[in-house]
Amino acid sequence: MAGANALPTFKVISKKLEKTGEIILNRAYKRNSLSLVMSQHFIRQLREFTPEKTSSVLIKSSTSPFCAGTDVKAFLYAMNEGKDDYVRLSTKTNYDLLWHLANHPVPTVALVDGEALGTGAALMSHSQISVVTERARFGFPDITLGIAPHDGMGRKLADMQDNLGVLLALTGRLLRGRHIKKAGLANFYVSSHLLAKIEGSVKAETSEEKIKEILLDLQKQSTDDTQETFELDTLRSLGRDFKLDGSIEDLMDLLLEKKDSPAAKQNLGMIKRRSPTALKVTLESLKRAAGLETLDDVLKLNFRMAIRAYHRPDFAEGVHARLFKEPYDAVWKPDSLKDVSEDSVAAFFEESPHEYSSPAEE
Repeated sequence: MAGANALPTFKVISKKLEKTGEIILNRAYKRNSLSLVMSQHFIRQLREFTPEKTSSVLIKSSTSPFCAGTDVKAFLYAMNEGKDDYVRLSTKTNYDLLWHLANHPVPTVALVDGEALGTGAALMSHSQISVVTERARFGFPDITLGIAPHDGMGRKLADMQDNLGVLLALTGRLLRGRHIKKAGLANFYVSSHLLAKIEGSVKAETSEEKIKEILLDLQKQSTDDTQETFELDTLRSLGRDFKLDGSIEDLMDLLLEKKDSPAAKQNLGMIKRRSPTALKVTLESLKRAAGLETLDDVLKLNFRMAIRAYHRPDFAEGVHARLFKEPYDAVWKPDSLKDVSEDSVAAFFEESPHEYSSPAEE
């Protein structure tokens, strides 16, 4: 029998705590990955937390992970059944959710105490304030599924110091704990045992500045329990000499030159295992996003790219290899960078009959 304090079985739960709203992802059996219905409910609940009712909105999960991304298995099944409309609607709804998080009239505060992957990483990044613990994992494994990272993250990744964002996008590797904050991808680092204090302290506050003061104080009380294979500075050093207007081959040559670096060898190996098409489309998307001014523009760019990627055989192969093969062993088509033409990459970004429009434009 469920305990008195057990959460209801709804996949997205909302609560009100004095001046603070809470939205809780509650789909543990799917690692809190987002379905279409979840994203729709999330948006509705977020809209209910107006400035008249709340002064902040906490975004968290009932269990770890925080959010493992989009439910790609559902996308694969939909594509196999010819349900293109479902994939377009789900992607647009996810993008609308990210837009609302970034533009909500009261601060949205993401509390990440586990994995935030793909769309889950974007949920964290587009929230107006983000908090990670030592158990947080952040990254874009999209590339392992044969598609480029999207979800409006292109400009943030392209702008990261020493091309760290380029490496994260092309390898799919994760950052952990305090390294996420050090990389500029989260606002605060708070030890997991202090998370309950955030909820208790923030619920009565009406000022964004006061909320940030509380989080900063808890950050000062936190210990660094992060465990990472390579130091962040080591990763930054790998991409420091790369130019964003260069090619995948240029980056691979730079990593190859660092033959005495275990980190260079590992990251080069990760890139070599990725879809050649996805690698080139990812780098091109970062180049294009770097010159865009608004989140709306980045989402439009990403929508064209993502919808086309879902229709390619590499996506089906990537999902199948990730979910059903052990060990992971994807067979990409084409399987060589030299067989991916500039024209085929440019086609991902051409105008489409199904363009993205943000909630502000509707």
